Amino acid sequence: MSFPKPTIIPVADAWPAFSRWSFDYLKKKVGHKAAMISGTQIVHNGRSLTIAEYIDLATADSGTVKLPYLHAASIPTHYPELMDDLRPGMDCMRPNYMQSRLLTGYIGAYL
Repeated sequence: MSFPKPTIIPVADAWPAFSRWSFDYLKKKVGHKAAMISGTQIVHNGRSLTIAEYIDLATADSGTVKLPYLHAASIPTHYPELMDDLRPGMDCMRPNYMQSRLLTGYIGAYL
């Protein structure tokens, strides 16, 4: 595997996240938590955004709001409530696939 190329995870369509993760679902599960990029809170107009606020701004019809791409937000660290949606794991990443160097569990691809 070569980094930092996007990776296709062959078992992802078996994960509950594949069918569950909508904007409404994410807002319900982790909407109250800070929107993070690489361990840093996203700030807009001088204040930190929650995931719900980030989703609302990102999906606004105006197109005038410039938000950073939500990436490098570690699911195990910042959004552990979503971990059950990322099961089953992959055999090549057992016993703890979320700590594997091959996958660090990022949310950005889903938003």
